[in-house]
Amino acid sequence: SGREQFREFIMGTQAVVLASGTPCTQLLADDCLTVCAPHPVDVERRRVYYDPVGKMNYQERERTIDIMAERIVELHRKYNRSTLIHCHSYPIADRLGNAIYDLGVRAMWVERKEREESIERWKAAEDACLVSVACEEGLDLPGICQDPMHPERDIDKNKYPLNVIAKVPFLPYKSDEWTEKRKAADNLLPAERRWENVSVALAIQQAAGRCTRGPGDFSETYILDSSFEWFYKRNFNLFESWFKDALCKVVR
Repeated sequence: SGREQFREFIMGTQAVVLASGTPCTQLLADDCLTVCAPHPVDVERRRVYYDPVGKMNYQERERTIDIMAERIVELHRKYNRSTLIHCHSYPIADRLGNAIYDLGVRAMWVERKEREESIERWKAAEDACLVSVACEEGLDLPGICQDPMHPERDIDKNKYPLNVIAKVPFLPYKSDEWTEKRKAADNLLPAERRWENVSVALAIQQAAGRCTRGPGDFSETYILDSSFEWFYKRNFNLFESWFKDALCKVVR
């Protein structure tokens, strides 16, 4: 669970500060206090929209993907800039990317063996969707860049205005032995301390922050997988106030 290792790591210290916009301290310790700082980006510049088009579980994703591709193309054409799509798995990325391409929008993929290079190619492109895997964290996409020769001049304003969560990042139903044992241990814990619940909530919130990196940025995040609703309601306390403030439901 990490608790024993964390205790050993901090042994002898009086206090430890963990700095994160999406903390999961409850996995490591019970004796902690939370300090909430104001979010540096105005909520109107980082909205998250729950806009369900269907379930993306194994049984229903084939029926959902074509509908989802149409919705992503519709959203992409609102800006025609660089759209980031979180797919969670390579099979979903392949299928969804091809469906988007068939609708006349350029799709680019995160390649397994050329991960950084494929991301850089997309960043250099214009008017393209990146169907990504494992880009929920570690990817910095500021909407406003500066010209190094003229720091006072902003360029590429709102280059990444659209961020799409196509699949809620649940763990595989069946996985490796370690994951299966971890799931079994999870069932003995309260919901807010279960590794699987925390990791899914963390990944959703991390994904929502990829394209709004500073006060002058603007982006919209759309969650299209309808499985998000029950997970959010069941694990409401695992979501940070900045995410709850930004979340809206699309009503058609």
